[in-house]
Amino acid sequence: MPNFCLKCGAKLDEDSAFCMMCGAKIKEKTIPQVEDKKPKKQAEEKKPIPKTEEKKPQAPIKHEPAPVIAPTQPAQQQTYLKEKKPKTGLIIGIAATIVVIVVVLAVLLFFLFQGSINGGEGVGLSDTIKFYGTWDTSLAIPFIFNSDTSWDIELPLLGSTQVGYWTIKDNKIHLTASLSEDWSYLSGAYEYDFSSDGNTCTLTSTATSYFVITLTR
Repeated sequence: MPNFCLKCGAKLDEDSAFCMMCGAKIKEKTIPQVEDKKPKKQAEEKKPIPKTEEKKPQAPIKHEPAPVIAPTQPAQQQTYLKEKKPKTGLIIGIAATIVVIVVVLAVLLFFLFQGSINGGEGVGLSDTIKFYGTWDTSLAIPFIFNSDTSWDIELPLLGSTQVGYWTIKDNKIHLTASLSEDWSYLSGAYEYDFSSDGNTCTLTSTATSYFVITLTR
């Protein structure tokens, strides 16, 4: 506030709104504020300086070599290699089958050979085999037909004696008593008929139909 009235020059009391002498209104001088740049500058100086982060040195990047991929074989070639592997089970099965076939053929050839020795033309192999062995006869003299075509008879005191040979041909059994004249009357061809599951055989002479020999086991 001014100490003197600007109108009359009278001295003014502090905090007076009007002059006591002339009644003029006291105007307060407004003092322009001067910006203090120094504090601002100091404030700017006091601003914290942002810390810059130190960049850590990066580790060198290791370049690993690319994986080597083995070339794949074509599908057809792989299939061929799989098929080329030996199959043990299959080989064993084939070998066993071959062995069985060989054995069966050997047995058949053996009986065919025996049948050919016996003159078994036009005769079933089973018929030839049926005659093998010893038979009791209606003559009370056992006949023995051996597989080597020899024909024996068994006498009570002399035992087994060969009297000749036997063969089968044209569905007939041919007896030849060439080793003993005593039994020559039995020589000849006979028609045969098996019965009782092959345990009985009837021989009928082709020369004399009434001459029949019955064989039984």
